[in-house]
Amino acid sequence: MQSIWTEKRTIVAMALSLLSLAQILDSTIVAVALSHIMGAMGANTDEASWILTSYIIAAAICMPLGGMVAKKFGRKRVLLLSCTGFAVCSALCGFSSTLGEIVIFRFLQGISGAFIPSLAQGYIVDTFDEKERPGVMSMYGTAAVMGPVLGPILGGIITFHLEWPWIFYVNVPICALSFSIIFMLMKETKVEKVHVDYISFFFMAVGVGLIQLFLNTGNMYDWFGSRLVTMSLIFGILFTVFFIWRAALGKSVVDFRIFKYRNYVIACFLMIVFTCLFYSIVSYLPLMLENLFLYQVNTTGFVTSPRGLAAVLCMTIIAKVTRKFDTRFVIMFSIAANLVASYMFICFSPNQSMVYLFIPLILQGVSSTFFNIPTMLTAYYHFPKELSNSAGGIFSFCRMLGASIGAMIGATLLTRMNQVNWNCLSRNITPWNNGYRLWMQSIPDVNIETKFAVIAKTVGKSSAFISYLDLFYFVLIGSILIIFVPLFFKKGEN
Repeated sequence: MQSIWTEKRTIVAMALSLLSLAQILDSTIVAVALSHIMGAMGANTDEASWILTSYIIAAAICMPLGGMVAKKFGRKRVLLLSCTGFAVCSALCGFSSTLGEIVIFRFLQGISGAFIPSLAQGYIVDTFDEKERPGVMSMYGTAAVMGPVLGPILGGIITFHLEWPWIFYVNVPICALSFSIIFMLMKETKVEKVHVDYISFFFMAVGVGLIQLFLNTGNMYDWFGSRLVTMSLIFGILFTVFFIWRAALGKSVVDFRIFKYRNYVIACFLMIVFTCLFYSIVSYLPLMLENLFLYQVNTTGFVTSPRGLAAVLCMTIIAKVTRKFDTRFVIMFSIAANLVASYMFICFSPNQSMVYLFIPLILQGVSSTFFNIPTMLTAYYHFPKELSNSAGGIFSFCRMLGASIGAMIGATLLTRMNQVNWNCLSRNITPWNNGYRLWMQSIPDVNIETKFAVIAKTVGKSSAFISYLDLFYFVLIGSILIIFVPLFFKKGEN
């Protein structure tokens, strides 16, 4: 009997998993090299942030359209065009010499790559039965899990040893290999005559785009203190309501029948919340290590590598685990692992060795694998194959939305709590405080201005460190709130 792993359909699934990894990786790897790009482009932080924001907004707008586009043009054709477009736009990003060029090419890159995860998931659901699906979905899940984990590590290594354009150039050979396999081995799906409701598409594109703009730029412009940010949220919600109204009339570019399935809806909710909690630490832990502990970029990559190694090792057993144990309890275990990791981060102190970080990082890697794969399997259990492309698009969108919300909450908590902690700590710096007087006496005999500079630096570092602890508390509380949600999944039916 031929092994499933040598069949053409599985080789195609491997190529799609690799391509999905490149697409997901690109949303995180650029963040590490942003300071180098800023220097090359002569841009400030606010301007350079559009390099990240443009990609996320474009991908978020197009992800839900995967089902409709695949029906209208055929899944294979769309994947080949997406693969080509992603490779070309990646190369153009590396060749860019101005900020305007790279923002435009990043936007086009986001559009090109947006359909890849949804159509990859749809292909796996369509092609493999429920007995074969855990193993193949585990392979695909490597992309979802390893993307955010490998992004900071690879970004640091490539930026440290090569120039920043190489974070884009590495996509080209991956796309070339995937294109060749898809072109030769993948079968085209039946093309259907699809009526595109352009009014629905307009409402969705504007609504999703404005909400993503709010999430990605709010902290930068002081949230509701900025008229632009406030109007982005108001009109984003308004256009999203119009989009749902069109769907209620049966005129939508997204097939809303996917929301009739209870397991799928709960899985989408959990994906948003868990990804939010996971990304809020993944996005800002490297900053803590580099800014407060003064680690170099490559050292930070080494310190955070146990998370990725644990995730990879868990990939080798997750298929067997999901067959042997109830996936609801596996998901609860993953949330509990993330909860324990957050608690261990809270107990971290500046005087501890970096080795202490390895244990919570390993727990995070275990948590990410044991959450993503079982959640995807449970979401698609007894799911209609004709809805798989649409479902994959929304599921990928939920993951990206959760990541955006997590990055937003993390940035806001760190910024606001840093100021709060500064005020609380500096309140104790008075001549009547015995601790303050002893502290001043412990500083070497220098002029008073130098002593005040040392105090300001120490208070600033302490307040920043406590703000990271506040972020870890947020993840801890969030994990507690959702740990029993998997029990609402229906077992054995949708």
